[in-house]
Amino acid sequence: MNRLSLNLATNPLKNRRLFYLICGSVVFFTVLLAVHSGFIFVGYKSKSEEAHVSLSELEQRMEKVKKEKSDLASLIEKETISRKPKIDLINSVILKKSFSWSDFLSDLEELLPDSCYIVSLAPVPGKDQKIEVSISVAAPALNELLVFIDHLNKRNYQRIRVRGETRTENGYLLVRISFTYEKIF
Repeated sequence: MNRLSLNLATNPLKNRRLFYLICGSVVFFTVLLAVHSGFIFVGYKSKSEEAHVSLSELEQRMEKVKKEKSDLASLIEKETISRKPKIDLINSVILKKSFSWSDFLSDLEELLPDSCYIVSLAPVPGKDQKIEVSISVAAPALNELLVFIDHLNKRNYQRIRVRGETRTENGYLLVRISFTYEKIF
């Protein structure tokens, strides 16, 4: 009978090529990946430094623009204060020119009874769209004059005052009336 020799205490020869190939490939790809990551890191680091420089330049420009804005705002404020009277005068002239005299006179014509007529009209432009008006109205009787005053009250004319009255040679009652006319839009 042949004897089988089993020596378990020694290192038998084993095939470890596959193991070394796998481990070597993993190490190689890890090193390759680390080198590639290093290049990417260096590239982004330089871009990051450029971005920080650009950001600091933008912040400096923003501060300069804010300073210019505040300087211009103060200059505008000074000009507004110094030119306000002239601007107000121009605006008041424009407002006075925009007043519709035809609407005002048409309104007076509607309110005046047919038997009455206006002898004199003295408008004095006031603030906004208000006009202080002083008129002399000739009426054949006191009733027609009261109708005219009632019409003025109904149209919301303000501060209606009868200033004086006289009789004309032809028997008409001549009355001076003052009121405030305001165009309501």
